[in-house]
Amino acid sequence: MARFFDAHLEITFLRSCRLRHLIPLCQAGYRRKEQNSDQRCLGLKTGTQSPSHQKSRVVAAGEKTGGVALRAHSFGTNQENRPAMIVLNINGRQHEADADPETPILWVLRDTLGMTGTKFGCGAGLCGACTVHLDGEATRSCSTPISAAEGLKITTIEKVTDGTDRVGAAVHAAWVKHDVAQCGYCQSGQIMSATAFLASLPAGTLPTTAEIDTAMEGNICRCGTYVRIRAAIADAASTLV
Repeated sequence: MARFFDAHLEITFLRSCRLRHLIPLCQAGYRRKEQNSDQRCLGLKTGTQSPSHQKSRVVAAGEKTGGVALRAHSFGTNQENRPAMIVLNINGRQHEADADPETPILWVLRDTLGMTGTKFGCGAGLCGACTVHLDGEATRSCSTPISAAEGLKITTIEKVTDGTDRVGAAVHAAWVKHDVAQCGYCQSGQIMSATAFLASLPAGTLPTTAEIDTAMEGNICRCGTYVRIRAAIADAASTLV
């Protein structure tokens, strides 16, 4: 049942997201029709294709030539005006992102790489559902463009909970022990924020309740599991001392 509600909520949010992005695209298309052929649109010469209509894909470094890119979408190409691809380090692997530099990290992760553990919540960096790590710091991926992540290490929930990260494994185990999740939608972001917080503490330090609350105040749980979240973080911290 929990999985059903998780899937239902994700579908609802994704539909909302698509509408939020569709309206500006339609408006931009109308404006382009009204412009003269010698005007520039979004910094591109008229007659060329805007970044949203260029080929969008992410290719893992070392991929064989001619291989199929992960979930590649081709909407036409314009090699002359296409910006250089941005290299992203995601979970220890290098990827070349053939997308507009202002594309939020969230959509490269979800739509191009198929890494759906990172959730869309508000689109404004206010709820914490989309939290990832940039060089170990909790970051809202829905409002952080891929251009800001170039040269940094992006870590997602898939990596933190795969058992190879000591702090992530402790937090994950505590989440299960305390049965934290209700609908589960926000929990990947909660775990990412909790892991970044505990990893930032000096060795042998146990956080206070106030410190936990301060570290997690940017993550919203619609099911109200804050008491369990606090207990799980304190438990995880005790196992790391």
